[in-house]
Amino acid sequence: MNEWIPVALGRDIEAGAATGTTVDGTAVALWRGTDDRIHAWADRCPHRGMRLSFGFVREDSLVCLYHGWRF
Repeated sequence: MNEWIPVALGRDIEAGAATGTTVDGTAVALWRGTDDRIHAWADRCPHRGMRLSFGFVREDSLVCLYHGWRF
């Protein structure tokens, strides 16, 4: 994506937790890293297709719940 689209309020993205949303029909995972920045990533692990929004946050990485891949 090359444009800004509001998808959530910053205060609703909790530190250390992932959440999912949809942008123009595309699933997106949101999370806040230790740097307090909000990150967005496609809500699909490329390894097995698991939703990354079901995962967890470690430092500034989103970790897939299925096999632990970090993004």
